[in-house]
Amino acid sequence: MREKGGVAVRKGIGIDRYSTYGLREEWLSLFLSFGEEWLDEDENNLSHKQISAVLHWLIDAELIEPKTKRATPLSKHLKKIYTKDNLFVWEIIWNNMNYNSQVIGWYNSQIDWGSIVTKNELKEKISLAYPNLSKGTLSNPIDAMVNMFDNSPLGSKLKFGLLDKKGRTVKSIKKIGTDDIHPLAVAYSLYKAAEHIGRRDFVVSELYSKEFKGGPYKIFGISRDKLERVLRGLQEDKEQILRVDLVADLENIYLRDDLLSLDIVKIAEVRLK
Repeated sequence: MREKGGVAVRKGIGIDRYSTYGLREEWLSLFLSFGEEWLDEDENNLSHKQISAVLHWLIDAELIEPKTKRATPLSKHLKKIYTKDNLFVWEIIWNNMNYNSQVIGWYNSQIDWGSIVTKNELKEKISLAYPNLSKGTLSNPIDAMVNMFDNSPLGSKLKFGLLDKKGRTVKSIKKIGTDDIHPLAVAYSLYKAAEHIGRRDFVVSELYSKEFKGGPYKIFGISRDKLERVLRGLQEDKEQILRVDLVADLENIYLRDDLLSLDIVKIAEVRLK
């Protein structure tokens, strides 16, 4: 157990680590404004469970270091971008959660774009993926994810989980996605995928396969036509962020060997001043 702001933060507790709380826009805004000190219980009006949930989401978003509980370099760059383009920040966060949050990674890989599901259906589906865990254990992370859709642009604006509600009751979740993704967020998703997969060249069609882990389609739902237009734009970018062969039967993407995903955020920071 590790103490943060008077809250015991358990390590290695798997998929159920958010109680039923998602990362809310107001909480992200306060964290980016005041840093990790805001997570101390004397600096906010959150309950112990809420602080613990926020901390785990921020770790999954790669905004907080898991061991030190201090703000990461990525967090400091996104802080400067947030007031200019908060959607870009959420696109980066969602991308990172794909790799670090079991429930988000499961949702992105197992629920198809265009699907309309209820919370109960999500809970039934995830129980098949984790047969050794109780339905009670798996209920919380689904509730937390849906709560995040309800209280952040991930739901209403980016439509990764657009809620159909009657009063406070969530009737269904529509996984729609969007083509309106910042080009540098698309580039970030490719460089992040490269860092996880271990190679820096891709074929466009593989990004749309069920098996591909991450990438701009799996994470954002971007259409192939729009992705190819974005890729051409990134090739023409003054930073030469990547190179593509998108003629005839060629559909190759080549990333630079000297760029990291964090470098893409640094480029965005300069441009969004």
